Amino acid sequence: MPPKSTKDTNAPKKPLSAYLLFSADERPKLKASGLDNFAEMSKALGAAWKQADDKTKTHYEKEHEREKVRYEKELKEYEKSGQPAPSSKSIQKTQPPSKSQAKTTTTKAAPAAKNGKHKTEEEEEEVEDDDEGESEEEEKPAPPVKASRKKN
Repeated sequence: MPPKSTKDTNAPKKPLSAYLLFSADERPKLKASGLDNFAEMSKALGAAWKQADDKTKTHYEKEHEREKVRYEKELKEYEKSGQPAPSSKSIQKTQPPSKSQAKTTTTKAAPAAKNGKHKTEEEEEEVEDDDEGESEEEEKPAPPVKASRKKN
């Protein structure tokens, strides 16, 4: 699995939606009225947004558009500076491959095992790597199914 990409702290922050801008303004009022529970506050904010008149919603939508323009401007300046956020692929290129990535990935089937399943060479190598330093234990085949349990 590729490593999780890291977030660039120098990148500009994305603009908040109209609802989140509204919530940021209304949250202190709800806290002052005695609501401290996150779930209750979220429900109250949602209901207030639904009941808000068009003038209020338009105000926050315009504010969102201003924030969006600000973000796009800052993002262009940031990209011009030549320091975009690193992607997970660029991180993989700079880091040496791990043990599992360094192994060859052949998929030739090995001879059939006692239980009738085939293992690839890679799976056999993993089993050998896992067994290093441990006591040698042989895999025991599963016990045969009793005749009473077999389907007719």
